[in-house]
Amino acid sequence: MGKIIIDDNNIEDIIKNIDYKEEVLKFNTSEVYQKIKRYYSQKSFFSIIEKSRDEDVHSNFLSWFFNPDVNMGFESFPIKKLIQLLCYKSYDSDNSENFPKEIKNHVMVGAFEVNDVKEINRENILKNMSKKRIDILILCSIRVADENKILPIIIENKVMSKETNSQTGYYYQWAIEEYSDRKKYLKPVFSFLSIQGDNADVDDAHFLKISYQNLVDYIIEPSLSIEASITAIVRVKDYLRCLSVENSITELVAGGNTIMAISKEEKDLLKLFIKENRNLILGALYACEDEYDDEDSKMIEDARNILSRKNMRLLLNGKTNSYGKPYFVRRIVLEIVKDYVQNNPGIKYKELLKVFPDKYNNKYGVIKRKDEIKDNKDRFFMKEDELIQLEDGTEVAVTTQWGYYKSKDSYEIDEVFDSFRNYLKTLGYDIQEYES
Repeated sequence: MGKIIIDDNNIEDIIKNIDYKEEVLKFNTSEVYQKIKRYYSQKSFFSIIEKSRDEDVHSNFLSWFFNPDVNMGFESFPIKKLIQLLCYKSYDSDNSENFPKEIKNHVMVGAFEVNDVKEINRENILKNMSKKRIDILILCSIRVADENKILPIIIENKVMSKETNSQTGYYYQWAIEEYSDRKKYLKPVFSFLSIQGDNADVDDAHFLKISYQNLVDYIIEPSLSIEASITAIVRVKDYLRCLSVENSITELVAGGNTIMAISKEEKDLLKLFIKENRNLILGALYACEDEYDDEDSKMIEDARNILSRKNMRLLLNGKTNSYGKPYFVRRIVLEIVKDYVQNNPGIKYKELLKVFPDKYNNKYGVIKRKDEIKDNKDRFFMKEDELIQLEDGTEVAVTTQWGYYKSKDSYEIDEVFDSFRNYLKTLGYDIQEYES
């Protein structure tokens, strides 16, 4: 049986028509299942010693990894990528001063060098604050445009805990005073590392939020392409494994079942597993939906919707995006507004608002001036490269809130968006569904 397409009218018929015997047989003999079984049966060293969710263990590993003097061949690549990640994250922050402005553009394009990591301290005790300790303190000498300066990086690491007693505020005040000599030091960069990333609660707004998944995607996995020692490569791969699901009973009781991040290898295996066993998984989800409490039932419903929905991927005038991939709904609207402004130089905001009127998005409108958006900033494209600047200097943001279908379980296109899509066609923008 092929991919199931579900709506409220045919769900019972579809579930009845699943050949469970065939699906279970396919599941047990699947090569992907055997691969994923082998993958999850291999414990990391951190799991063996039941320390895979210990904050100190992760801070110690990262201190080793970011130190070119001891990381066994990775050299300055990880610390350089960390600096770039923090720079990128500063564009997401409400405070644009969270990264030294004099090096920001150079770092964005990689036009800088790491000369030396002068210090990487663990549990650095603050002067006159014996109970305050910074998890990771890095003093990094970097070279930008023939000038050498030291960049202090303060990392507060949280795995299974949260910030207490406004500790980030103390760290900020201490570091600003400690590294105030601008002839020697760049302004310190502050980072809050957690599983939650952007959704973490941080008291001090100067701290840039990064997740363990950010580290994996942008720093750790790319580092594996470096010709480091075999021991170093094995060590990093083992660390990647420990970030995912762990099976130790002791750690499960302590919350060790929390997934911190997922490697590309694991993602690829899971995608293949779901693709091959979609019917069986869907049947099981529907059969068991009445057996769980409200919280579990919601998770099951979400999983069912994800598995059963069509991919909401689109083409614009028959073409993919600049990366050769189909668009998501919200990205295709952003692309259209950007293109319209580019092709209509000199257009004023009021004129643009007439072209993209609020009626096509009743809640947020299609576009807003950046200075109009006081609340709901997370409902608009607000990054520097996403904002649209008109010739008179007005910055325009496009909303990210779009629905293509009427509901999660429906394949009937939402009337408002369908009307907007037809209107866009009169402007020369034809949106078509992408069929993979």
